[in-house]
Amino acid sequence: MIDLHIHTIYSDGDKTILEILKLCEDRKLEYISIKEIIEEWINQ
Repeated sequence: MIDLHIHTIYSDGDKTILEILKLCEDRKLEYISIKEIIEEWINQ
C-alpha cells in the first residue's frame, strides 16, 4: 500500500512527522510522500 500525498502540522495537516510515520507503520504502508504547502511559509 502507498500514500503519496500527506501533509503535516507544518502546513495544513493535523499530525507531526513522527505521528504520521507511526500511523504509516501501523497501516503497513510501504511508500509515502510528505508534501507541504509552502505558500504559507513564503508569505510570512
